Amino acid sequence: MNLHDLVVVAPKQMLLALAGQLDKAVAWGKENGVSADELLQKRLAPDMFPLLMQVKFISLQARETVWRLRGDEVVMWESGDTMDEMKALIARTVSMLDEVKPEDFDGAEDRVLSVTLPNAMMFELEGADFVRDWAIPQFHFHAVTAYAILRNAGVDLGKADYVPHMLPHLRPVTTA
Repeated sequence: MNLHDLVVVAPKQMLLALAGQLDKAVAWGKENGVSADELLQKRLAPDMFPLLMQVKFISLQARETVWRLRGDEVVMWESGDTMDEMKALIARTVSMLDEVKPEDFDGAEDRVLSVTLPNAMMFELEGADFVRDWAIPQFHFHAVTAYAILRNAGVDLGKADYVPHMLPHLRPVTTA
């Protein structure tokens, strides 16, 4: 396993899964009188960010990880506030990931990165530690939270909607 698999292939799979979840949510909303705008404002707890921000964070985490590992500037993309704009953001992020090559990360495992936090603190760590300890957990936190918000709202989602990329590997158990 290499950095490309961890920070490009895996996030791309999850972003595509999220796009499918949003499609199901919109269809569910139409059947149940819940607008896409209302869905985007759903949250798990009063002090947590709504679905809209979870989608933005997932996209940002995928892009930011690549940019930091390559030594690129982290750029904030204009993303909007509608369901169509969130789907477009996901598509744009997937397109960006499609352009990343494994060799883009040559030497990144050992490169020291700094991540500035909003509270005037920062993490300083090597690329491999950044991926393992920060990037992967951050990405999956927001992916799980987006899924949980939709489930909590009543959208009929299951494990296959969260990891649809696993379905081609599904086989019946054979007995000897």
